[in-house]
Amino acid sequence: MTGTDYGHQLKQARERHGLTQQGLADKLVELAWVQSKQRVGVERQMISKWEREVKAPDKQYRKLLCSLYGMTEQQLGFCSNALLSPALFEASTIDPMFESPLDIVERLQFLSGSNVNDQTVTQLESVVDAVVEAYEMQGPAALAARVVRQRQQVQQLLEGPQHPRQRDRLYLIAGKLSALLGYMAVNLGKFSTATAYNREAFQLGHIIESSDLQAWVRGTQSFCAYYAGDFRAAVDLARDGQRYAKNGPQAVRLASNGEARALGKLGDARGVDEAVQRAYRLAERFEPVPGVSPCISFGLYSNARTASNAATAYVDLGLPERVREYADQVMPTFEASDSVWSQSLVRLDLAKSMVLSESPEPERAANLVVEALTISAERPITSVLKRSREFVHAASRWNELAAVSEVAETLQIAERR
Repeated sequence: MTGTDYGHQLKQARERHGLTQQGLADKLVELAWVQSKQRVGVERQMISKWEREVKAPDKQYRKLLCSLYGMTEQQLGFCSNALLSPALFEASTIDPMFESPLDIVERLQFLSGSNVNDQTVTQLESVVDAVVEAYEMQGPAALAARVVRQRQQVQQLLEGPQHPRQRDRLYLIAGKLSALLGYMAVNLGKFSTATAYNREAFQLGHIIESSDLQAWVRGTQSFCAYYAGDFRAAVDLARDGQRYAKNGPQAVRLASNGEARALGKLGDARGVDEAVQRAYRLAERFEPVPGVSPCISFGLYSNARTASNAATAYVDLGLPERVREYADQVMPTFEASDSVWSQSLVRLDLAKSMVLSESPEPERAANLVVEALTISAERPITSVLKRSREFVHAASRWNELAAVSEVAETLQIAERR
């Protein structure tokens, strides 16, 4: 490869990135592991040989260098190109009405360059699916750092060149990862962090014109507002999300999880009825999802999720019969699933409705809350803790009962985890 000037190009690229030879070696080792879980043995001496053209990097290292710098092999001086003939540099070949042939060739090199292949993009898409499936088994505290790393890797790729279709896919992956981090932040009670991630995800959806992603993010923003206590904002965000969903699968989640639950907190019984009925009508348009859909699924909500949200909406309206109606529908499905949060939350809804009813059952309700906190003790989340606190407040007039006192003690233990 003598005469291609790759050594000079490598040195310039390294210096532009502010790297020493050892620093570059360390970056390549890290990048190889992040991209393909491969361990490579590159050292400062090897970088020196490349830059002095004593030895040329093999294909694996050329690929890593291109990915790191966001350049093509031709731009780094590795590939000769028959199009770059001496004639391209001759003034006689340049027509004053048009661009230089060399300019055209260089533009083609830039447009055809990419620091990622379709297989890598597909692998990143599978990471998003894996996070969705693992979420309730591992919880946000265990998964968040890993999702952050994936989001940073995608950002690093986006800073280099890709073909338009690859770039659109990377933007969608970046948006979904940011959206998932926003949801996780809500579950961990970090509302300002959730707000930042959600804004980023929504903007990425706007850039690639993905109304489905924007609808999903609006649902999480509504979810955030709900647990932050801003129920009017939760309703408005859920309704705006349905505008983006356009009667698609995300509209079911937005109507039940977002709109109906927040309207229940606002005491709007008629609004809750309408939102719940609308969610069920929308769900009938699609093939039903069996069992319990993942709580952070980018697909259709299962009927069990919709019914559970309906139960929650009717709790604060003081309608225990409606709460029981929907809870009875979902309890067998939840009990047969691995969704411990769902099992906990439906118990909490039943418990609160029992103490708000005209014929309260405080001891039975308290026992349900202790069960709920015990079920999700290993992975406590904001929604379980907040609803448990709401129960303690609603049941305060029975504090002398041992069962109610046990709730307060169990909750304190859960909050310290």
